[in-house]
Amino acid sequence: MFDNTNNYTLRKKLVAGFTHYYVSFEDSAGQQQEAEVPRTVYLEFLRFVKQERTLRRRDERYIEQSALTQETLHKRAVSVTESVEDAVCSSLRDERLRQALGELPDIQRRRLYLRYALGYTISRISVMEGCSTRTVEYSLSIAKVNFLKKFQK
Repeated sequence: MFDNTNNYTLRKKLVAGFTHYYVSFEDSAGQQQEAEVPRTVYLEFLRFVKQERTLRRRDERYIEQSALTQETLHKRAVSVTESVEDAVCSSLRDERLRQALGELPDIQRRRLYLRYALGYTISRISVMEGCSTRTVEYSLSIAKVNFLKKFQK
């Protein structure tokens, strides 16, 4: 596997209309060093960086492919389809949910939507509707009871 052990950074600096190229690295004593290098050396370092990136990506692809087992390949290749019975049950449940929500008063339906579908806090809903948080809490608790009654018919 490829291991990037070259810990260096490259930078360019424009000084008095001339571009200066620098390579910085940590020496064996742990001190950060920076050296000005010719453009050709800088370009060679850039080429090497690209080569490192290519090798790293190749290794990542290899690791991913070697980690794939027959079971995971099968799961990728075969999409699980829902049975007809499950699709019908799901459709009926969704219809019952829509019907139960539709039978709620507008305020209760709106507050349930804001709270549970959009994730708004009770205090935010109370500010939006110009009422107290206690009013929203009470309305939501009544809405949940009414919804469950209508849904379980």
